[in-house]
Amino acid sequence: MRKAFILWLLLAVSAFGSHTMAWKVPLDHVVTNGTANPACQRLEGAPAKSDFFAAGDEIWNIAGAIEIEDDTNGHFDPFAPPAPRKEQVVDADWLVWNARSRKLVGRGSWSQLERITRLIDLESLPKLVKVGVEIHDGSDEPRKVSILTRSGVSWSLRDHSIDIQGTAHFPKPDGLSGNRPAYLEMTAAWTRGEAWTESVVLACTSLPCGSPRSLAIWEDKEGRWEVRAGANVIALDGTPVTRLRQLETPAGLRWIDDDSTERPPRMPLVGDLFAQTFPLPGILIDRMDWDETDLPDLDYEKDATVFPGSRWLDVRESLALLGLPSVEVAGFQPDQYILRIVDSEQSLDFIEEILKTDRTPSTVAELSFQSSSWNSKLQCPSGRQVSIFRSRNGKSRELLRVSPSIGSSDRIMDVSYMLNLENGLQLDSAITISSGQTHEIASQAQAGESLPIQLTGTIKAVTR
Repeated sequence: MRKAFILWLLLAVSAFGSHTMAWKVPLDHVVTNGTANPACQRLEGAPAKSDFFAAGDEIWNIAGAIEIEDDTNGHFDPFAPPAPRKEQVVDADWLVWNARSRKLVGRGSWSQLERITRLIDLESLPKLVKVGVEIHDGSDEPRKVSILTRSGVSWSLRDHSIDIQGTAHFPKPDGLSGNRPAYLEMTAAWTRGEAWTESVVLACTSLPCGSPRSLAIWEDKEGRWEVRAGANVIALDGTPVTRLRQLETPAGLRWIDDDSTERPPRMPLVGDLFAQTFPLPGILIDRMDWDETDLPDLDYEKDATVFPGSRWLDVRESLALLGLPSVEVAGFQPDQYILRIVDSEQSLDFIEEILKTDRTPSTVAELSFQSSSWNSKLQCPSGRQVSIFRSRNGKSRELLRVSPSIGSSDRIMDVSYMLNLENGLQLDSAITISSGQTHEIASQAQAGESLPIQLTGTIKAVTR
């Protein structure tokens, strides 16, 4: 009876500490010769019931075939001669290849899955940048173009009515996160009738991965135009970098790097304390190096409704080791894959920002100029410059030039600007403003009426 109980306990602990994850990578990235490798074994069926498998799947056990290139130079070059491969030991419940979904699927503890992620090294996968540009100028249909290119390579796309040139950069991040911006330098020019060309020069604008975002707007008596652009970084098979890892949860499959912009609800408690619940963030999965079977149970006697239901684990010390600030209470519920933190509202604000991304978020300045006869809105990162030109009959005029410098606190910025409008107004100056603040930077008296020009500058995080 005692032996049966011990066996049951060991099985329960093993099941409690195991999770299932998938990685979307080519098999030859980790296994020489793919399924032709003698160390790969065809299985008769899936190793366990999971949403990652379907009836009829071709499943291969590859745990004993993993070999990674021995990159002694410390960087990955897909065009260099093949480096020697080094056999790697996989420590997990199992690791298989699903030929249908073309995914590696593994099961193990958090620390085991994290080690597999490091072993696979998703950042070493060759990647491309897909840039999309839209020009809305009142035509029946907006002009839309897209181009697939490598990071840092100049490109151009021209036809009879549009001329777009640019370079997209995708810097290597410190860790995996879906919220990594690309940087776009671009000149877009397009015709509006005969001998009339509008153009905008966007210098190193931060773009979140995703759909095109508004980067420049101009509106006056001649009409209104808007330039939108977006950049998506993809693997060679077309998979977005935000879709390279999936986690199986009781609620279904979840993309680990899909950082939600929806704020988790907060529960007010006694005094100035609040409880906030977070789906298990990808940043923690990247950095966790502990097994929940080693964590103590959470003992929170102040309010049993805060941590209801099944077992909660005390992860205060674990979060502190990961670099998060000390908190009143932090509980992790393994069967629901959620993290719940109790602390002050100010502390939760800070933690919320940390859990959204694994580094300081990129910021851009959104600058809005308003007057009675024209308006403009531009986005530009700190230290860069954006210009708007208009050409008529071969003569070009720079209507607006603006360059912001964002302070270290992300609350104030210096804005240098130049206006050279067709009504004769010329203005060249600089101003310091707080984020969200509006200033009257100039005014003109016409027909006894004062016509002000206002500038509003807002510092925004580059988010999805």
